[in-house]
Amino acid sequence: MSNLKCCIKESIVKGLEWLSNNQNPDGSFGTISKITTTALAIRSLNAYKEIICGTNSNVNYKYNKQIKLALTYLFDNAKISYNGIYFEENDNINMPTGAVLGAVASLDCPESIIMSNNSVLNGYTFSQVVTGLIEYLAFSQNYDGGWIEIYTAYDCATTSSNNTTSYVVDGLFLANINGYTIPQSIYENLRIWVNYIQNGSGGAGDNEPCEGVNISNTAALIQQMYFLGYSCNNSNLNLAKQYIAHNWCNPVGYFATGWNDCQNTDYKACYEIMIAFSLYNVGNLKQPNCTKIINWFEDIVCTLTDKQKFNGNWPKSNILYDQSDVYVATVWSLLALENAMFSIDCH
Repeated sequence: MSNLKCCIKESIVKGLEWLSNNQNPDGSFGTISKITTTALAIRSLNAYKEIICGTNSNVNYKYNKQIKLALTYLFDNAKISYNGIYFEENDNINMPTGAVLGAVASLDCPESIIMSNNSVLNGYTFSQVVTGLIEYLAFSQNYDGGWIEIYTAYDCATTSSNNTTSYVVDGLFLANINGYTIPQSIYENLRIWVNYIQNGSGGAGDNEPCEGVNISNTAALIQQMYFLGYSCNNSNLNLAKQYIAHNWCNPVGYFATGWNDCQNTDYKACYEIMIAFSLYNVGNLKQPNCTKIINWFEDIVCTLTDKQKFNGNWPKSNILYDQSDVYVATVWSLLALENAMFSIDCH
């Protein structure tokens, strides 16, 4: 495991160097979904000190400048209504709002005061921003318990998206573990979604239980279960794990179910699997009616370290549009590896 840890650390250092050296002049990261990508980049850059230097390190934080520039970009794009604070890009509100919530909550500096050209948040503390984001997400939660891709206040008939919901729950989870209170209504409504979106095979769909079923959506479902407090012996949780084991070697694509094949990798799925299985301390997987043992942890780590380019980034996806940007591929890969490092240190 020590050799694997060294390999992960080296990959993270290279990836963060590339990311920090390729920040856009306005402080953002990426070319598509820049608000969401920038929020994820802040999280990956912020993990440097704890994972690489150690929690008790007194070194000056290496990526402070990049994080401050990225936060300026985010805060300059904030919006506010009587329902709370939110972000919007590509007609999507819930995804960027959930991503920004995770980024700001993870910085763990609640009393820091925002100085922004955008009068919306100027003078707010980080704690007030996090609270405002949570308030908005409680308001925008759909009737079915999830969060829809494109939110409009006048359309309550649209089914939620598990992909969009994954960004929101990820942000809420990070806010919760950093001491913020989540409204009880969110938990109660989310339970409706979790029960709905899982089908009989154990897998989770995107808009419907049998539509867009794959490992990515199913791993996101497991994190949602953890957020709701499902025990490790829960039958639906075990069905979800069995689904992932059964589809582990399947190809990647919008109409496929796997997370990695010889040509493509679903980087977001790598992160979701790493989070979901680490939260529940899942060991090796075994495919049904097969003697093959799947070391999911090493499979993901080795895939990501092998696919990393010499310059430090990860290649964009040619099959998944939401990962058709090297920045997106890189931040998801970094977050997966950083959580892998954290998992090793905790065990």
